[in-house]
Amino acid sequence: MDVSLRPVADQDVAAFWANHQGNRPDEATSAHQEAFAARWRSALNNRHAPIETIVVGGQAVGYIAYFRRKDLPEISYELGRLHWGKGFATAALRQFLGEIAERQLHARAAKDDAASIRVLQKCGFSIVGGSIYRCGRPRARGVHLCVPVSAATVLATLLRRSP
Repeated sequence: MDVSLRPVADQDVAAFWANHQGNRPDEATSAHQEAFAARWRSALNNRHAPIETIVVGGQAVGYIAYFRRKDLPEISYELGRLHWGKGFATAALRQFLGEIAERQLHARAAKDDAASIRVLQKCGFSIVGGSIYRCGRPRARGVHLCVPVSAATVLATLLRRSP
């Protein structure tokens, strides 16, 4: 499994849209595509919110991002459905966490998305609460996860980065 991260290139946004369409077919309208493209133009111009393309075998299979929501540092990722269940998200998140110095990091996942919750837990996140937010479905119930600040977490992240 050759998973790597690189800066987002303009052509990656088309791959991200194709992934998004496959993951959320109810959002595959031209209006959604325009809103998606506008969000990406804005995100790529924000130098304070690193976003990287997840690459497997030379192909862009998704993205991973760091940003602030309500002044809390948060990560998010999305892979195309064809790439689910192969360990790509876990490998990419581990690499990305090695690049982000800030801790206490937060993430959100749909409550019924056991695979994403498990990816986050394998990378040191713990469930700290629940919330109602838009996660692919209007007013879906989600879980709030975070990586607690601890020497063990920082050490584990550093060890994963060593050859």
